[in-house]
Amino acid sequence: MAKKFDVMDGNTAAAYISYAFSEVAGIFPITPSSPMAEMVDEWAAKGRKNIFGQKVQVVEMQSEAGAAGAVHGSLQGGALTSTYTASQGLLLMIPNMYKIAGELLPGVFHVSARSLSVHGLSIFGDHSDVMACRQTGFAMLASANPQEVMDMGAVAHLSAIKSRVPFLHYFDGFRTSHEIQKIECLDYDDMKKQGFKLTPEDIYSVNKGCIKDAVVGLGREGSPFWHFCTGEIVSGEGLMFTNHHCGYSMIQTHSTVEHDYLKDGFWAYSKEEELSNPGITASILVRIEDVTSEIEKSFKKDMSEKDRNIALKKASKTIIDNAVAGTNYKAQVKDMFGGNQYFLLVYVTYQDVRLVGAPPSSMGKFGGDTDNWMWPRHTADFSMFRIYTAPDGSPAKYSKKNVPLKPKHFLPVSAKGIED
Repeated sequence: MAKKFDVMDGNTAAAYISYAFSEVAGIFPITPSSPMAEMVDEWAAKGRKNIFGQKVQVVEMQSEAGAAGAVHGSLQGGALTSTYTASQGLLLMIPNMYKIAGELLPGVFHVSARSLSVHGLSIFGDHSDVMACRQTGFAMLASANPQEVMDMGAVAHLSAIKSRVPFLHYFDGFRTSHEIQKIECLDYDDMKKQGFKLTPEDIYSVNKGCIKDAVVGLGREGSPFWHFCTGEIVSGEGLMFTNHHCGYSMIQTHSTVEHDYLKDGFWAYSKEEELSNPGITASILVRIEDVTSEIEKSFKKDMSEKDRNIALKKASKTIIDNAVAGTNYKAQVKDMFGGNQYFLLVYVTYQDVRLVGAPPSSMGKFGGDTDNWMWPRHTADFSMFRIYTAPDGSPAKYSKKNVPLKPKHFLPVSAKGIED
């Protein structure tokens, strides 16, 4: 790949690389970090695309604390989110930094570091703003020149995504932030080629089998949309993997003094030996539709909160009834982004889920909840189930006549191993 060079300062380099990896940017411009936020805002306004082929959604708040809160909420919603700040502005973000780090959310804060003006109103660069954040749980990376800002900024974003640890990437807010150098830029197209190989249609499509058709939400009759765990279909006969703790209650239900499957494990050596689990459901997403405009038609400007909720339930029921009419589907309408958007989620929900296998708890729960948050993990944290349908492929409760599910798509399992 051809090298790409450009002339820029540290702030521009940080904005350039963060734009590549961000879906949302929560901003409140503050000197000397203002150019980062302003450039991201300008690029988004001009329709510039990140490496995911999307325009970054910029949210400008009325204080640095507000920007950090927006970042926290956005990260909780699943969006890769960044912000930019310095000096006292960074201190206002500290409460949310504790939350972000404690919840293992992969955010990145780019900071042009300066003093906190605590001695004679000096603002010279002792980086005391950044040092005040050491206890928050953020990983910290420092850059000494614009080239390092470009490179270490990319490291911060990729490390946050991979490790689920938020990163504070900082550089000097007097020299590096405004020092102009000719540097090698990381090209967006080159980064895309080095990264994720799947297309959006490989992940979600209503026209062909895709990854969404292999992802299962495990629930219970009466509350099938409350998914207590997820699973992945790995064969053309409905075989599904989930975590050991997700199958724990089912394994326990089948255990007796004579056959302690929790202690000894369980393996069905034929489909006839697989154990049914009445009341457990397996839902697979059929499609998602944005129904915001339909929902908002039912709202009036001066509605009370109570009347708004009544209107929301009524409009949602109409949408759901129309979506599932004449089908075996179930559906729900969910609000997202703080009630600013509404989506219809349509599922096919299967009611015959059978236990196929599980390792002993000494392996499946090895390390307990402590190791559950560590990587790499040395454990056998899995259990196996199979989804069954009526002979015609429709959802049905347990029956000996039922047959294994023929999924639209399943995740292939490689026996080749991995190379680190």
